[in-house]
Amino acid sequence: MEDDFYATLKLKSGEEVFALVVASEEEVLPPNSVKIGPSSYYHSGNNTTKKVGTGPEDIPQRDSSGNLKAETADQATNATNADKLDNQDGTYYTNTDNQTSGTTTTTNGLNGLTFTTQTKPFKEVIANFPYQYNGTGYGGTSFVIDHNLGYIPTVKCYKPQSNDVFEEIELDVESTTIVTTVRFNYINHDVRVVLR
Repeated sequence: MEDDFYATLKLKSGEEVFALVVASEEEVLPPNSVKIGPSSYYHSGNNTTKKVGTGPEDIPQRDSSGNLKAETADQATNATNADKLDNQDGTYYTNTDNQTSGTTTTTNGLNGLTFTTQTKPFKEVIANFPYQYNGTGYGGTSFVIDHNLGYIPTVKCYKPQSNDVFEEIELDVESTTIVTTVRFNYINHDVRVVLR
C-alpha cells in the first residue's frame, strides 16, 4: 500500500463509518537484531532493539547443535580435564578412604582439662573436663579451652554416658578466635566440648 485513502467501513452493528485509512510500512530492524518489550527492571515503557550475537549485552545464539556457548569459557569447555578438581574425579572426594585425618596432639590444661586437636580434614578440638579433679564435685564457674583456630568455632557440649555414648547438654559458652570459655554454676559429671 503506497498512499492514504478514504473508505467506508461497515461495523458488525450494521453502522457504516467513513474513515481515513493510513498507509504504513513495516519497520526494518538493524541487521541481526530483535525488538523486545519494555524492561520490567528499567520501566522505560518503550520497546527496545537488541543485537543478536556474541558481544556484550547481545542476546546469545545457539549453535547448530542447539547449544549455547560462552565465548569466555572456551578454554575450560574444551579442556581435557574440565570436569576434574586437581585432576581427580568427584568420586575421589566423596570416598571416605581418601579423607585422611591429620596428626593428633593432646594438651593438658588447668584443673585436669585435656584437649585433643586433630585435622579431619577440618580442624577439630575435643576437650574433656573431669569434674572430680577438684574433689567429688566441681563448684567452679568456668574452664577455658585454648584452641587458637583463628575463627570463632561452633561449639557443642556433651555429658558422657557410657562406652563412648554422649548426651548433648547446654552450657554457657563464649568463644573468640583464640579461646573458648565454658561457664556453669555446678556440675556433677564430666564434660566433653567439641569445637569445629
